[in-house]
Amino acid sequence: DVIQPGDLVYIMARTKDMKSIEKLFLTNRKPIIENVVILGGDLIGYYLAQELEKKNYIVKLIEKDKKKCREIDSRLEKTLVINGDGTDIDLLMEENIGLADAFVAVTDDDKLNLLVCLIAKELGAKKTFVQIRRSDLIPLIDHVNVDKVISPRMFTAGSILRFIRGGYVSSVTLLGDTDAEMIELDITEDVPVVNKVLKNIKLPKGTLVGAIMRDKNVIIPGGNDIIKAGDRLTLFTVPENIPRLGAFFEPRRVIKR
Repeated sequence: DVIQPGDLVYIMARTKDMKSIEKLFLTNRKPIIENVVILGGDLIGYYLAQELEKKNYIVKLIEKDKKKCREIDSRLEKTLVINGDGTDIDLLMEENIGLADAFVAVTDDDKLNLLVCLIAKELGAKKTFVQIRRSDLIPLIDHVNVDKVISPRMFTAGSILRFIRGGYVSSVTLLGDTDAEMIELDITEDVPVVNKVLKNIKLPKGTLVGAIMRDKNVIIPGGNDIIKAGDRLTLFTVPENIPRLGAFFEPRRVIKR
């Protein structure tokens, strides 16, 4: 395979190796995100702020509803909660939105999210993330100055797929708009591939084992690695291969007599 301009490449590697790998793929290392501004104080905005606090990000959250502001402010420890209208440019400038490393719009209004992200980008925000619930609007994002789309429907689809795939699947991630999935599988004593050498497992074409998580270690596997009980595998595959994966990873059924 040949990597071409415009390709979207997913890389799995040990954390300690990422800097050297980035030198191969990136002309400049992306700026570190420290300051994050969130527009919208509903559940997604609140939980995002909560998680960012835990990781010591500097967080501001803008919410129009005063009652929500009071509730959020009482629950969050470090986040600066601002009661205001996200379309108020004077407010955005006063709060130095243009200096934000990341601006995230997650209100329940798609058009508002998109509008304020565009304003934030124009003011100088380095990265903008917009929540779009209407799937028909997502293709339009390629034509506007927004960095990333957050689609709750895609996350929901991944959750549904997890249950459809069966109990041996831990999680399913849809890889953006591509026709591919990333699947995590738990290996038990009764799956067909347990204790087998990876190169001897004839997986369907288009399926790749990207990582093996064993105890607290992550292994980027080669052909000579052995799959063991207790491992969690990360697979990249295409949808048409999904029905065939059960033959490799689904626990064998014991027939009781």
